[in-house]
Amino acid sequence: MNKTYKAIIFDRDGTLNATSRSEGGYVLCADDLTLLPFVQESLKKLKDKGLKLYVFTQQRCIGKGLLTEEELTEIHKKLNALLGENAAIDAFYHCPHLVDAECACSKPKPGMLFDCMKEHNLNPDDVLVVGDSLRDFYAAQNAQLDFAFVPNDLGKHTSEEYAATGAPYFQNLHDLVNKVFKK
Repeated sequence: MNKTYKAIIFDRDGTLNATSRSEGGYVLCADDLTLLPFVQESLKKLKDKGLKLYVFTQQRCIGKGLLTEEELTEIHKKLNALLGENAAIDAFYHCPHLVDAECACSKPKPGMLFDCMKEHNLNPDDVLVVGDSLRDFYAAQNAQLDFAFVPNDLGKHTSEEYAATGAPYFQNLHDLVNKVFKK
């Protein structure tokens, strides 16, 4: 991971914000969104280094009728408000489809990553993907992008499961930023 990245594409739930304790773990309204520790200051450091920050998030709750596109937009506005102008996400990508939908964007498919790279004129060497789940890892792998794990707030995976992928694992976002972007 000794590359000079231009952009980071983050998973959202469990990586940047706390996973909801609701059924399915869905954040269903802006008032329920809370940042995980170290997120704001870590993203600010990345922005200060000139990196562009993007999110790719699976939002099956839309396909299930639990959340509307408009409500998701409000959640993302709240996320950027919590982050502040100096740490805000530059663009959000989401998949609203159910698991069995025939789409190119449902993780571990790489559609959201390809869309982000195309819209922002990024090459695979320009991008690091950061997430908390194996489906995030496989989406990055399917797009042939570098990947790094940060553990989610629910402890869904063990460090052994992360290590089995061969992808680097960091204790949290602060740890990743300080080790990968220390220059």
